[in-house]
Amino acid sequence: MNKHIIGIDKGNESDHDRVIVLLNTARLDERKNQAEVAAARLVRLASHIAQNGLNAIEAVELLRQEAETIGHKAQELH
Repeated sequence: MNKHIIGIDKGNESDHDRVIVLLNTARLDERKNQAEVAAARLVRLASHIAQNGLNAIEAVELLRQEAETIGHKAQELH
């Protein structure tokens, strides 16, 4: 069996540790990106609610629709 993956020696603990650090960094970057996207979307929703004078029931429905959209996107990733 090939013990090298893209120049990484799986048997070398130092290489293994570097891969773990790279993966953790990538995960953290993705979480930050997703948080920024979510924050921007919430700002847009708040602006829409304010500009259009939505009442509480309409605002809640808008938030439910957004939650459903996010849920569908999450399911597509699995």
